[in-house]
Amino acid sequence: MKKKIYSIASQRLRKIRLKLNIYDIDVQYVKGSQMLIADAISRASSKADASTLEQSLDRVVHTVNVGDSFLIEITDATGKDAALSQLIGYYNNSWPTNIDKVTDLVKPYWKLRNNIVVENNIVYLDHRIIVPLSLKKTVMEKVHSSHFGITKTLGRAKSLFFWLNMKSDIIDTISKCHLCEKYSAKKVKESLLLDETTPSLPYHKVGCDFLNYGNENYLVVADYYTKWFDLIKVNSMTAATVIKILKTLFATHGIPSILRADNMPFNSIEFKNFAKMYKFSVVTSSPLYPKSNGFVEKYVGIAKNMLKKCKDENLDIHLVILEYRNSPVIGSPYSPSQLLFSRFTKSILPIHNKLLAPKVVTDFVKYQEKRNIINKTNYDKTARHYNYTLEKGQDVVYRRENVWLPAKIVGLHNSPRSYLIQDDQGSMLRRNSSQLKPSVTPKIPSDVSVRSPKRCVIPVEDGHSELPMDSEQMMEPVPSANCEGRPKRVINPPAYLKDYETDLSHEGEDVSCS
Repeated sequence: MKKKIYSIASQRLRKIRLKLNIYDIDVQYVKGSQMLIADAISRASSKADASTLEQSLDRVVHTVNVGDSFLIEITDATGKDAALSQLIGYYNNSWPTNIDKVTDLVKPYWKLRNNIVVENNIVYLDHRIIVPLSLKKTVMEKVHSSHFGITKTLGRAKSLFFWLNMKSDIIDTISKCHLCEKYSAKKVKESLLLDETTPSLPYHKVGCDFLNYGNENYLVVADYYTKWFDLIKVNSMTAATVIKILKTLFATHGIPSILRADNMPFNSIEFKNFAKMYKFSVVTSSPLYPKSNGFVEKYVGIAKNMLKKCKDENLDIHLVILEYRNSPVIGSPYSPSQLLFSRFTKSILPIHNKLLAPKVVTDFVKYQEKRNIINKTNYDKTARHYNYTLEKGQDVVYRRENVWLPAKIVGLHNSPRSYLIQDDQGSMLRRNSSQLKPSVTPKIPSDVSVRSPKRCVIPVEDGHSELPMDSEQMMEPVPSANCEGRPKRVINPPAYLKDYETDLSHEGEDVSCS
């Protein structure tokens, strides 16, 4: 008696509650054997016609606030639905005593039978409409008309409707919604991908990147093994300038085997020729994904922080860098100077001559491997492993300007987790797997003209394998049938782009840095 009427699931109990609503009743439990008067009255019930009262109660029990057209549509579809028609028959003629006597279409509703109500040829589960199979798609479209996420849409649907496999149907509907896919959140970061082999020699693998601070540009070059880095101010960020600086550094420390950097200007023809002549390979990072060159990005942040402090306190940046090179690498007792030169370098701080004597470090690799494992363990705590794989020809969406746009995978790039994709305009782009995810709403037709990428393979002597260079910038436009006969203007690239490979016939497309 203390329950609200709308919270009582059973229709029979709900009607009893309505009839007794005019009384102030204090309900107490009494054994059936002691309820003599009530037992006698129940055996001599009134024979008065109560049809008028029952009809009025039916209207109170279920009132559906919906347009007449849709209400008629639900009623008609319910009558034509095989399972719901049988449900109505069982409801009107009483349910069988055993589930084995129920038809296969109705068996999924067996455990819910006590909460199923039929009124005006509409089947309810408590207060929720059981949706006919033919209207399931229409109802899902209406529920998802606001384009909320899975959790909110599912919660809204459960509060109004019921049908079998509701959760999986709604998840499938939302996953195929192009609008929701376009504006969905970016992917959770993937697990940390360590290098296949940890560098065990100084200056075997280095990273390069530019730094801008105080309207001035600097080139940062860092060694993956020793953690030694150089900070050089540059007047321009062209390939010629970078090559001139790297030649000086290589003459001092030796030529590395691998140089990792961003695409420009390290992916220009001039720099590729320099790499071929000096016999080292260039590995470029995925466009718009600086994490793929995270090691040198870290040293860009360290160097910028040094410049800020030097500016505020009027310090000598060269002395600050010198002290950094003499400070132990985190997780080991050795400094970059000890690892690169096998000794400390003299600074303005007092130091004993014995510490300046050379001493070869041979056990730094174990510290480095241990540190890598710790970093990966901590990073992966908030990372996610994705079960799907991306393959050639697969429909995907790629992240661009905070939205997901349709594309198709054309092939794998030679860098880890990097792919060549074709967008809906036919442009070839390079993207990291963190910027891609499978799509079930393909928008790229198979007959779109594609500017096919060329691979530039540079043979390397002295036993080294061939050097695959980033090549998606080397594109040739495929003539389109609907453009034949149109006059074409010759476009000459400006002089300041001489270090870059450009395709000005597709102005505004993301080609040169992809």
